[in-house]
Amino acid sequence: RRLEDERKAFARVDSDREKAVKLLKEAKENLLRVTKEAAETAEKCHSREAEISKQTERYEELARYLENDKEQLEQERASLRKERASLDSLNKKIQLDSQRL
Repeated sequence: RRLEDERKAFARVDSDREKAVKLLKEAKENLLRVTKEAAETAEKCHSREAEISKQTERYEELARYLENDKEQLEQERASLRKERASLDSLNKKIQLDSQRL
């Protein structure tokens, strides 16, 4: 009788051990899966970060280009204003000369 009880106890312990081993295997598989997913997500983030950095550099380059264009346009406007003033002055002289004739 006692031998039978010990066999049942060992069987239960063995069964519990097998369940624990199975749970540990599942936990390890889950850990590996989550670790892999985390690494993939991190890689995607790094890739996106690099892409955003490139876009930012491009936008900054465009901003500098536009700023240079703006300055050039302002210089051209000032030059055109001077030319217009000069032409207006010549036009007045021509009108005065025409009136004298």
